[in-house]
Amino acid sequence: MNKEIILGKEVYLTDPCYDTTTWCQALLTNVKEGKWVINYEYNEFEDGMKQQIILSLAHEDYGLAIFEDYYDEVKESAVLGVDSGTLGVFDKEYYEKYHGENKIDEDWYDKNICGEYLRRGANITDGKGVWCNTAYGDGEYVADLYIKDGKVYGIEIIM
Repeated sequence: MNKEIILGKEVYLTDPCYDTTTWCQALLTNVKEGKWVINYEYNEFEDGMKQQIILSLAHEDYGLAIFEDYYDEVKESAVLGVDSGTLGVFDKEYYEKYHGENKIDEDWYDKNICGEYLRRGANITDGKGVWCNTAYGDGEYVADLYIKDGKVYGIEIIM
């Protein structure tokens, strides 16, 4: 069964340990509002040393949250920094409720991130965001953004 979240017109792609002023996150302002379907894929390579995580989200009108069939769509990208080994997608209004300028609500962070930190998979926060542990921890990751009719309908982050 797929997991779902609700997103508004504006969405943060970010490490959830970042406040709203961090330079290496993305704020998307052209997102299709509504219900988004989440897909999480974990791949461990034969050598046992390498792994790959794919976090995919698609608006319910777009179809599946795996984008192999959508490579002919308009695609943009965003480069994202990670300092806590976690990366997520959050509704802007929801995220800003707990992440202000130079301030993060520690109770929210402890409950929603620290309490689930070692769990593999797509972790939902209050139906307004999703995050997962990254494959290699801290670093830089790229989010592919799938655009239709001028709006972001799909987001895929390969870690």
